[in-house]
Amino acid sequence: MQHQIQGQHAGETGKISDPSRIILARHGETLFNIGHRLQGWCDSPLTEAGESHASELGLRLHRSGLPIDTVAYADTGRHRHTARIVLSTFPEARSFETPALRECNFGGFEGHTLAEVVSGLSAEADAFDGVPLPGNEGFDMLRLLDRLAEVTVHSPWPSEPPARVAGRALDELEALAETSKPGATLAITSGITMLAVLDHL
Repeated sequence: MQHQIQGQHAGETGKISDPSRIILARHGETLFNIGHRLQGWCDSPLTEAGESHASELGLRLHRSGLPIDTVAYADTGRHRHTARIVLSTFPEARSFETPALRECNFGGFEGHTLAEVVSGLSAEADAFDGVPLPGNEGFDMLRLLDRLAEVTVHSPWPSEPPARVAGRALDELEALAETSKPGATLAITSGITMLAVLDHL
């Protein structure tokens, strides 16, 4: 799963420089993905299929002919492992590890399924009142995560709102674009971070 963000920025002369190209890609499949568990800032290893996903990503980009100058990735094992596999296809690319590309921090619910999150907050009768849950019509993951952040804001381990996730990721992507070479930057992050960034844009 990947998306391209194309933008332009002014150089010191005030003229528009060449477009910057950033490709967002998700890490390969992990053990938590198979169990439908929220990973967030915790981690689980890539599966054999996940390693194949990372290899295929590198090969597809290589076949596209798009020059990859930088591979940026979040500082957790699944992102690092995915990047290492992709970098084997682009050995000349610089690598850049950053916590800004991490997934949403789910606080005390990291490692849990969404069903467990909903069940865990059932004591608060209106915790998800009016918010469609998984399996229901109109389900929106970002809306659910917004509500989770609201409900847990005073918890010792609050969940991170998607807007904050998008903000930190976009700040990093903008900085990467400003320092990038003529080629493209591949940013390896997580699915929810990608959703949050694209929703913000």
